[in-house]
Amino acid sequence: MTSATPQRKSAGLLPCLLAMAVAVFAFGTQAASFVLDLPGEGVLPGDFVAAAGEAPQHSLRWQSPVFATPFEFQLGEIVGIRAVGGEAGGADEPSGFRCRLTGGDAIDGQLSAIDADYVVLVPTGSEEPVQIPRSLVMGIVRRAAGLAGGYVGPAGLNGWDQQPASSWQDDAGRIGSDRPPAAVARDVGGSARARYDVTLSWQKQPELVISVAAGDGDASDAYRFEMLSMQDGLSAAMLVRQEPGRANLAEVAIPAPEQSRLRLSFFVDQAAGQLAVVVGDAREAVSLMLPPAFDSQPSGRFRVAVRSGDVCLEGLRVSDWTAAEPLAGNPLVSQAITTSGVSLNGDIESLDAATGVVIVQTGTDRETMPLAELQELRFSVSDEEDSRDEVTPQGAVRVVRRGGGILSGDLVAVTDDTVFIAREGIGEPIPVPLADLRSLASLGGGVPGELFGRAGRLVMDGVNVPGCLASGGLETGGLGWQPQGSVTASGFTAEALAQLSAVVEYVPPAETREAALSGLVEVGGIGGAVNQDENGFFLITMLSEDGAAARDGRIEPGDRIVAVRPAKTARFVESQGLDLETVMNLLRGRVGTPVSVRIQPAVGGEPKQIDLVRGLIYVADQGVLDQALAAHARLAAGQAAAAGESAGFPALVILRSGDTVAAAVEAIGPDGVRLRSSVTASGGKEPVTVAHALVQAIELDPSAASRVLDGAQLERLLTLPRSQRDNPPTHLLRMRTGDYLRGNLESLDAEGVEFRLLGQLKRLPRQSVARMIWLHPEDIDLDGKQETAPADDEAATAVGMAGLVVQGVSAGGERATLVADRVEGKMVVGASPAFGPSRIDTVRIDRLLIGRAVAVAGAELPFAKWKLRQAPQPRALRESETAEGERD
Repeated sequence: MTSATPQRKSAGLLPCLLAMAVAVFAFGTQAASFVLDLPGEGVLPGDFVAAAGEAPQHSLRWQSPVFATPFEFQLGEIVGIRAVGGEAGGADEPSGFRCRLTGGDAIDGQLSAIDADYVVLVPTGSEEPVQIPRSLVMGIVRRAAGLAGGYVGPAGLNGWDQQPASSWQDDAGRIGSDRPPAAVARDVGGSARARYDVTLSWQKQPELVISVAAGDGDASDAYRFEMLSMQDGLSAAMLVRQEPGRANLAEVAIPAPEQSRLRLSFFVDQAAGQLAVVVGDAREAVSLMLPPAFDSQPSGRFRVAVRSGDVCLEGLRVSDWTAAEPLAGNPLVSQAITTSGVSLNGDIESLDAATGVVIVQTGTDRETMPLAELQELRFSVSDEEDSRDEVTPQGAVRVVRRGGGILSGDLVAVTDDTVFIAREGIGEPIPVPLADLRSLASLGGGVPGELFGRAGRLVMDGVNVPGCLASGGLETGGLGWQPQGSVTASGFTAEALAQLSAVVEYVPPAETREAALSGLVEVGGIGGAVNQDENGFFLITMLSEDGAAARDGRIEPGDRIVAVRPAKTARFVESQGLDLETVMNLLRGRVGTPVSVRIQPAVGGEPKQIDLVRGLIYVADQGVLDQALAAHARLAAGQAAAAGESAGFPALVILRSGDTVAAAVEAIGPDGVRLRSSVTASGGKEPVTVAHALVQAIELDPSAASRVLDGAQLERLLTLPRSQRDNPPTHLLRMRTGDYLRGNLESLDAEGVEFRLLGQLKRLPRQSVARMIWLHPEDIDLDGKQETAPADDEAATAVGMAGLVVQGVSAGGERATLVADRVEGKMVVGASPAFGPSRIDTVRIDRLLIGRAVAVAGAELPFAKWKLRQAPQPRALRESETAEGERD
């Protein structure tokens, strides 16, 4: 084999692949008005697509800027849709009225008429009036700047502050948490004299705190309600009114906790320092009075904090407290309340918008009230209807408007700028302009549809979508995606494809946190010290109290480690014959990843297999983790290596792209490496030749014992003397003895290896060589500046393949790279620059890297750091060259 020089370089596979993926895709450059939320925290930015058909509609069409064609999602299989920007923008200055309906819905608009049967309202954003049966109407309140305006919520998590982050969940507009301690708060616009109607539920009896007129900081809130769990299993509740250095408390009687539901009405007068609460249907309030501090500022915030158990905030209604006393009111009596606080009790008979007069029948008298003076109407209900506010309306979705209105029902149509919702009991669909849509939540109930490929998760900038791969056509790089819940699939847009960087995650990666110090990473393990005894056995000598092994409880000091499986899909590696560092590397890995050990108990008995998840053992240099991962790839390259050895493929071939395949290496010559492998089109029956420019290393015996090189030894191996700069060594041979030879590999056959060492050709027995590493001249770091290959490199031209590059990665370290052509079931079919026609079985991988993501992952590839470095110039020579330059 002819030695290459820095003047004539080969680009190798990875640089060729980089040329096919130009830049990292930035989703933020694509316009999207909304975000579609999917189960499992999936997100897909995009926009509604107009659709008309049979009503109600059970699906919606969704166009993402990343994908070429719209998806059609089943409504029952999505979480919902939210506007980009959350609270920003929205409705005009509050005006008109809010009509509060049963089940927590609220429709804003202009009040047109009231008669014995209907309330007539022109909804905001519409010109057509709708007739609402009076049996659905709980009340009507004026919306105006500076007033609470009848806030109805929680309407999902938009606008709520969570502590800690992501500790609360959105359930069809209701919000809850089962991860105490957790709190959620927001400014609901409560006035200085306000009423808060709260509905809570739970699965496990909670301890919680509800605060009205809440503060912003960590100090105890001045107006709060606390529910505690007692030793006898019952609950106790206290009303607390607190100021710095003083407080008033009162016991509150609440229903038995097994009812798992609680309705509370709070009344707060911040100017007077009054707090009162009415529980459920009680007619009397528990009230406290404590003058506020002279410098206290009114607050409109509301907070729920759960200390134990779980809680769901089902409903929150905020209104101005206009009555003189803190009474929840008699639901059997209707009321009309003026803007000045005067109340008329009686039957609300009618309203004629033309005359602008509300007529109230009070006993034998008929009282009138100008519409301009109307603040609120409360409609009476019968005893049978007293709980109607708790009944959830029927329908597929719940819509929340930016102005605060809420509407539950069926989706009946979507136009370019409006969605239409049919609410149970109301004859006409109600239009909701997309400009005023804050969120649309699915009320669930759908059965997940079948995916025809392996289920995974597509992750890219701004996109996180569960689903499966699908064919996308040649114009979309051969790949597409079918999200879970969608009956259609789509390929990528041309703009996205040109800059694509994506990962399909089949096995969720462990969450790794960057260490506080730059360049350090967290290293995981079982949390035990291992030593080798005089007989060569590896014994557990000590366990960390908070380590994975100690928490599991089945491993004891003195137990013998028989074998280690470093990854879920890897094979077990027998410890006998290995060195201590290799065993430790097999146990080490990324925090949160699985590791299995076979243990021979110290007290005797049968060996047992113990499956653990690595916990944090220490923070170390990246090289420690790299060394562990390299050992995983080399000694336990997964099912491919285990099956490969029995199928006649005893070696591991590692390409510069990271591809790691089991193979039978037949020969090495000037043209490359001739090998057979099951990944080739013939399934290993016919040999193929892989160019030297594509090869990174070959493990002739993957099970050979490892030798750990310290920093000084590795530096000596990789430092290029200036005398060899014009004819650098191209290979390292690792002998079974543990020694390394540096020189030029000329050939390999079934019997031996021809290797040029210090200018002399040596013939070595093949059985004495365990590993061969390629030192590519174009990667030599010359005087601190690594050379790069020219664009017209012959290897890049030889590849001659354009398209979308993908790479399958397994937990055991196997990698397979190809240019995608199509998807067949659970197979990605395409062409490998090294092996020709090829395919990736998604069932056998943990991740599929797509486009630019292949290059990003290249920094972690096995042997990627084995590159020659130019030796520094002697000091005298550097000074001489500097002086020469000054004279010039």
